[in-house]
Amino acid sequence: MQIIPVIDVLKGQVVLAQGGARSSYPLLTSVLTQATTPAEVIRDLLAFHDFKTIYIADLDSIEGEPLDKAFYQSLAQQFPSLQIWLDAGIRRARQLQQAPPANNIRWVAGSETLPCEYAAAELDNWILSLDFRNGQLLGDSRWLADRAVWPLQVIAMDLDAVGRTTGPGYERLEQLKLAHPGQQWIASGGIRTKKDLARLAEMGIESVLLASALHKGILTAADLTALSGY
Repeated sequence: MQIIPVIDVLKGQVVLAQGGARSSYPLLTSVLTQATTPAEVIRDLLAFHDFKTIYIADLDSIEGEPLDKAFYQSLAQQFPSLQIWLDAGIRRARQLQQAPPANNIRWVAGSETLPCEYAAAELDNWILSLDFRNGQLLGDSRWLADRAVWPLQVIAMDLDAVGRTTGPGYERLEQLKLAHPGQQWIASGGIRTKKDLARLAEMGIESVLLASALHKGILTAADLTALSGY
């Protein structure tokens, strides 16, 4: 199992997502770092564990502001061996055809902002995030029915559970896996302990996005090393 830390960036600072309105997210507080700038937070995360991939949600872009590509070019250059999954609030399939800011960045497109378009079927180096709130898919409902336009890797994003220890949405993940067994599923939201991660691994979930369990010290470096063996 691959553990992928999540960094939520708002106005150039790392904040801690807690469900609810993004504009009210507080600055990050963490047992792993005293920093709130993305580069410093990444350095401290990599000092804690040898993560291969980091997920960044640019909350300003998700809310409709232009993406600061130069910022992410610089960030990617500082960590050339790290793969960055960047959710920049993509709203059109043709945006996926545009090169990311750097070679080690991959686009993440969320159902919240991207309509289900057949043009996406021609592309494979992106990641789809199925964004759920209050049990319902955000955005275009056709995403759930039209697997033909999905990439290989798909995130099941439970926005209500982000930043909260409510537990992963096991039932939804099971349903999605049964309906779409050919996808590589990535879980996000509600992780409480390493037992949750072990259960997800047993379900065949290959990767998990998380933040709070790391920053609150719930998961140790030894836990992450052990989980990599699943």
